[in-house]
Amino acid sequence: MGTKASTWAELERDVAGHGGLLTVTGEDLRRIYGADRLGSTIRKDIRKNLAGHGLAIDGGGGEFYQENLLRLYKRGTAAAQIIDAVNHVGEHHDETIRGWINGDGGKLARIQEILNA
Repeated sequence: MGTKASTWAELERDVAGHGGLLTVTGEDLRRIYGADRLGSTIRKDIRKNLAGHGLAIDGGGGEFYQENLLRLYKRGTAAAQIIDAVNHVGEHHDETIRGWINGDGGKLARIQEILNA
């Protein structure tokens, strides 16, 4: 858990090296950003930096603080599809989840792993 990355590019490689998912702390992101504190403007800039590297925070719309655990994921990956389907309500997302359940037990196990993390 966490990252020793000191740049956004290193963080992107770290997430990729963990299968497209990595749990970090708000403190990790604050350190990479180079801020002393996490204010609303800093959090917004952190999200922009993450997006610029194809990364997002699971449940990324909410506030986070340096002591919070955050799940980062690489957009466009299987992990991103799972997170998107689980976090958004709608028939399309339901169909995606049903497809995983009915089509691939490995995908169901992955969903359960993410939900239990």
